[in-house]
Amino acid sequence: MANKNGKNKGYTYRYNNSGTVTCRAYFDIPGGNRKQLSATGKTEQDSNNKLKVKYAEICKNGKIIVSSGFTVKSWVRYWLNEIKTDLKGNTRDSYYSYFENHIIPLLGNIKLKNLSLSQIQSAVNKVKELEIIRSGKKQKITGKTVKEIFAPFKQALYFAMNDNKMNYINLNMLNMPTVKKGTRDIRAKDEAQIVADYFANKIPNNSFNLYYAPIAVMDARGIRPEECRRITMV
Repeated sequence: MANKNGKNKGYTYRYNNSGTVTCRAYFDIPGGNRKQLSATGKTEQDSNNKLKVKYAEICKNGKIIVSSGFTVKSWVRYWLNEIKTDLKGNTRDSYYSYFENHIIPLLGNIKLKNLSLSQIQSAVNKVKELEIIRSGKKQKITGKTVKEIFAPFKQALYFAMNDNKMNYINLNMLNMPTVKKGTRDIRAKDEAQIVADYFANKIPNNSFNLYYAPIAVMDARGIRPEECRRITMV
């Protein structure tokens, strides 16, 4: 959802798909820097109050304090709300959903410094076994979705490693599901078969239809319809 300007309030706020509200504002940080801070709460007022408390704590201590005792839960939330501030709209909401619905329930209470590759692999294996409802039917979660769920988590962990918040883990050793690479059908299979049959001379009694020529060109060259249209109009 788009950011909204708080009229004469000095901050912006946005409603998240999760039902929460995030407020953001720029503050003068002790030391002469200016930094954007954010806070998330149940309502606009709640998040704005949290924002003020956060800034008051910074002013009291003279700097932004980051605890070294992060759990996975507190770290991914901190990373999403305080570090990955460039995320917009649906992308941020997707990351929030992945963390809250999958990562935190499985790994949230583990101390970041104690997190191991085997624990992450165990979480991956459990997510791979999930079933979702699609078109009224139960279906096993796809490998692509599993990778999408863990991609932002891996980003958060790499940041933590580089910031000395946790020990190095070779995340490339994770056994992630294989995603098959396929081609996307440009048109219905029966229509594609008509074209294939025609150019294989399997329907010689049918008169040539110019409609099939552009389709054949798109099939052979993988170009978009508008590109094919320009070619056939020459």
